[in-house]
Amino acid sequence: MEHTKERLVIKEKFEEMHKSIKQSFDELSRNNTSPKVKKELDNTVEEIKNNLSVNIELLNEILDVKATDEYLYNHSLNVAVVSNLIGRWIGLEQKDLDILILAGLVHDIGKLRIDPAILNKPGKLTDEEFTEMKKHPEYSYQMLMEMGYKDNAILKAVTFHHEKEDGSGYPLKISGDKITIHAKILAIADIFDAMTSNRVYKARVSPFKVLEMFQNQNFGKLDYSIIMTFVRKFTEYYVGSEVILSNNKKAKIVSLNTFELTKPLLVTTEGEFI
Repeated sequence: MEHTKERLVIKEKFEEMHKSIKQSFDELSRNNTSPKVKKELDNTVEEIKNNLSVNIELLNEILDVKATDEYLYNHSLNVAVVSNLIGRWIGLEQKDLDILILAGLVHDIGKLRIDPAILNKPGKLTDEEFTEMKKHPEYSYQMLMEMGYKDNAILKAVTFHHEKEDGSGYPLKISGDKITIHAKILAIADIFDAMTSNRVYKARVSPFKVLEMFQNQNFGKLDYSIIMTFVRKFTEYYVGSEVILSNNKKAKIVSLNTFELTKPLLVTTEGEFI
């Protein structure tokens, strides 16, 4: 029962933080970029920093199915948490982790200045709509400046989180070392959460399938060394965990092959290896 109790505690913390983010974002959507909103966001950063320890229950909460109409709030919280995890796993210092948590939390606030009809459109965006959508990192930058955030590392992480290693990203089409480490991590956390969440225009994808897609560079050029650390550390937490098979039988994950994540070795309750 310990796992269940731990999961409930994490769920409650996520709900509290979700409520706080929603409140802050509602203010921002009304163009209120006052110091009060900045303080609320900074408090949420402290909550994430001090109250969430890394375990399988935390990962399961990140991957839990959430309401699609509150995607922006859930996504912002998840990206902050996942970015923090990746930063820890690659050995960054606490000051860098603090940057990642805040940048993850606010990386998409610019979307609050985009027409909801474009933001929540269930079909494919037109070229004009996609051009507008691609402005959200710049809008986020402007809003952070208005709120009084001066730290260049945070501003760059937020502005560059859609840039790619080969220069094919946006808004500045920069490449390689010109993209900061924080932005590289944010890009991975952003895509991972977007792909594993239900959206108005597409169903969620299995996290192991997404990790496999990262390895195959299906999302364009991202930092491969960070991806491999993320894949290895994330999957470690799932060895020994219970899964339900397509025939409704229970089984445990015995091992995961880093290069064939969607084909784990399982053992059923009857002792049969699959």
